[in-house]
Amino acid sequence: MIEEFINAIEAIANNSFPLNKSFELLNAWDWTKIVFSNFSAMMAMGKYNQISIKESAQKFQSDVLRSAFENFWASEMSMSFFLMQLAYAYKGMAGYPLGGSGRFVEKLERRYRDIDGKIEFGRKVTKILIENNRVTGLEVNHNEKISADYVVLAADGYTVLFELLGEKYVDNKTLTAYKTLKTFPSLIYFSAGIAKEFKEVEPSIVGVNIPLLQPLKVGNYTHERITFQIYNFDPILAPKGKTLITAMVDTDYAFWQKLYEQGQEAYRNERQQISSALIDAIDAHYGGVKNQIDFTDTATPVTYKNWTGNHNGSYEGWLPTPDAAKIKLPSHLIGLGNFYMCGHWVTPGGGMPPAAYSGRDAVQLICRDEKIHFKTSEL
Repeated sequence: MIEEFINAIEAIANNSFPLNKSFELLNAWDWTKIVFSNFSAMMAMGKYNQISIKESAQKFQSDVLRSAFENFWASEMSMSFFLMQLAYAYKGMAGYPLGGSGRFVEKLERRYRDIDGKIEFGRKVTKILIENNRVTGLEVNHNEKISADYVVLAADGYTVLFELLGEKYVDNKTLTAYKTLKTFPSLIYFSAGIAKEFKEVEPSIVGVNIPLLQPLKVGNYTHERITFQIYNFDPILAPKGKTLITAMVDTDYAFWQKLYEQGQEAYRNERQQISSALIDAIDAHYGGVKNQIDFTDTATPVTYKNWTGNHNGSYEGWLPTPDAAKIKLPSHLIGLGNFYMCGHWVTPGGGMPPAAYSGRDAVQLICRDEKIHFKTSEL
C-alpha cells in the first residue's frame, strides 16, 4: 500500500496539466494532449478522488500510520488532494514565502499599482448593481455607486449569491452545492510573539504537534494535541532574538456567534482561556516561555466573519472532499452578464494558488468576451 502511494505521488508530480489556460477555453485538441501526456497522473487521481483520507487510513496495519493519516489536517478530504500536496512538495513546487503571505500579496499589490491599477481598502460592498441582466457596478457602504464594465468578485460565495444577488441567478447545480458541500472548519487562530529564538527546534513549515496539559474544549470540539507553527526559520516575521508562534484550532461557528451575542465579557474570557491553555502547552514543552511573551492574539470564527464576510467564519471555503471533486463550481452565472467570481468559493481546496489562478482564469474569459489577446508577464 505504501508503494502504491509513492507511485501515485510520483505520477502526479510528473504531470503537465496546463495551468496557463482557463479550463473553459480548452478545446478538443487541448484535452487530447492532456490525456495522452498525463495518463498516469489521471489514473492516480481517478483512483483516489472518491476516497477520503480517513477511509485510506483504515487500510493500514500500522497503528502509527493509521493515526497519522486520520489526524492529518481534515481527514474528510479526498485522498487525491492529499497526494497532490505531497507531489508538489516532492517536486519542490510547494514552499513557504519568507515574510508569509503578506509579503507575497504586497508584491502583487505593487505590480497592480505599477500598471495603473487602483485599490481602495476599508470599503464594504453592499449591493451588486444590475440592469437588464447585466452587472453595471457596485454599491459600497450603502451610499456610493461605482460603475464598472465588468465585476470580478473574490468575496465569500454565500454572501455574493444569496445576499448581494439573490437566488434568481443561481442554477440548481450551484444551489445544491452550496447546500450540501462541506466547508473548511471554522477555527481559532492563535499567535504569540516570544522573546526567544527556539534554536533547539528543527525548522519545519509543517509545524510541531505537541500535547496539551489537559483536554481543551473549544466550542463543540475537544483537543488533546495542537500543531504549533514555530517561525524560527523566518527572520522577517520577528525582530532578531524573537520568534512568532501560531496555531490553528478547529472549532464551530455557532458556539462563538452565540457567545459573542451574550456580550464582550463572556466572549473575551473564553478567548483568554484558550490562549492561556496554548501558552501553558508551549511553556511545558519548551520551558521558560511564559515570562518572555511580547504579545498574544486570538482570532475566532466571529473575527473571520466580521472582517472577511466568509460564511460561518470558514477560512478557506470548500473542503476538497470526494463530493467536492465531482462538482465544477461556476465562475459566472447563466443569465447574468459582465460578472465573474474567483477565489476559494470557485475552486475547492483554498489557499493562495487556487485564488490566483481562478482570478487569472476570470480575466482570460473577459479577454475572450472583449476579443482581446490575453498575455501575462512575470513579477
